[in-house]
Amino acid sequence: MGSRTVLNIFVLLVFVGWLFIWVMLPTKTYKNSWTPQLLNKLNSTYFREQGTNLLLFTFPIMLIAAVSCVYLHLYSKSTSDHSSTNGRRQYFGSWKRPLLVMEPLGIVNAVELTFAAMFTVLLIWSLANYIYISYGNLHMHNPAEKVWMAKFRSVSLRLGYIGNICYAFLFFPVTRLSSILPLVGLTSESSIKYHIWLGHVSMALAVLHSVGFVIYYAVSNQMIESKRRARLISSRLLSCNTVELTFSKNPALRYNPTSILFVNVPSVSKLQWHPFTIVSSSNLESDKLSVVIKCVGSWSHNLQKQLSSSPDRLEISTEGPYGPNSSPYLR
Repeated sequence: MGSRTVLNIFVLLVFVGWLFIWVMLPTKTYKNSWTPQLLNKLNSTYFREQGTNLLLFTFPIMLIAAVSCVYLHLYSKSTSDHSSTNGRRQYFGSWKRPLLVMEPLGIVNAVELTFAAMFTVLLIWSLANYIYISYGNLHMHNPAEKVWMAKFRSVSLRLGYIGNICYAFLFFPVTRLSSILPLVGLTSESSIKYHIWLGHVSMALAVLHSVGFVIYYAVSNQMIESKRRARLISSRLLSCNTVELTFSKNPALRYNPTSILFVNVPSVSKLQWHPFTIVSSSNLESDKLSVVIKCVGSWSHNLQKQLSSSPDRLEISTEGPYGPNSSPYLR
């Protein structure tokens, strides 16, 4: 067995293993058995909780790309006898002949049709497993929520989950100077249609995910919570063209440093929501929350004018606080 065959088999095994992880990801075995062990073993000092994702979903492709560079460098100019491979080339060449002509897909051969069918089966498999597991562990967000609402929310959420599979494959076809595409006889230009197919599927899943949650919020009377008026305790015009807004809050509401509060002032703009970092501490001020706004644009300047003229009549809507995404943000 030559070194070229060994490299081919190695790359194939790594890629099949990577696909196997995607197959196992939505199953109970991965959720209940693999995940705790992986989190325990891969929670390193440098990668923290992202160590599992980096190792399982990123490193295999990086390894394949590195090995492909070596393979192409060593064997791109090989002049060995190809007579033994003529039969195989003719056989696989028949798979690359046009098999189907359909307007949304274009001209499709047997290889493309086979992989498209396998990818569709993977999406269906993932969605079915996600729904099966979630239906066995339904939790209600509020006492008034019905079972069918929770199931509908679960399906909408899992449609977003399987969109991750499309994103994982989305950038392969159009990565220029890729060492992976030449390994299978493809170029960036010749594989653009695969990128288009994946883009359409991912967009369709994203739309279904978003529309599903809009319907869920509508039937559960949560469209959306951000329209509630916030009680403005005080407003101050500070130096350097800054404005401080202080709102009343429930003492039970807690937030972290660098949390974000979205602010909407209907008298300035009914559609614009602007995020601002909270400058107060929930540990020191349990009943109020403050944000500081720098007046650098038309929206903030109009807000400053209204506060200067009639601060008592100002109505403000808020949404949040949100974040931060990671508590050890100083790392």
